[in-house]
Amino acid sequence: MPMCSVVLLTLLLQKLRLNKAPGPDFISVEHLLYIDESLYVFSSVLFNMYIVPGFVPSSCLNTTVPICKNKNGNMTDTSNYRPVAVATVVSKILEQFILSTSISPFLGTTYNQFDFKSGLVPINVDFC
Repeated sequence: MPMCSVVLLTLLLQKLRLNKAPGPDFISVEHLLYIDESLYVFSSVLFNMYIVPGFVPSSCLNTTVPICKNKNGNMTDTSNYRPVAVATVVSKILEQFILSTSISPFLGTTYNQFDFKSGLVPINVDFC
């Protein structure tokens, strides 16, 4: 099983885009990117504690969904919000780790993905 090292964690942090909205924990990429290098050791240990047992706390998986379109508009109108999920930086780094290493053989294969796939035609299902 691949482990998260300090060097790999540094590389993963540098891949993330800067000046983005923080997630529900109010931690932005810049917070982790500019911390003291000695804290990278503790951060890599934290990620290894997620990877080895395969358990990520639900607080790391929380997202904030409603994003206001027009801050000068009616803030109580639901059409003034768009559904964008802003994830925590910890979950973004963990996702980058999974995608950048050979950890994929250890993951189960699932075909229950609900994302957009180019060239596929949606199937209409009648539940009546």
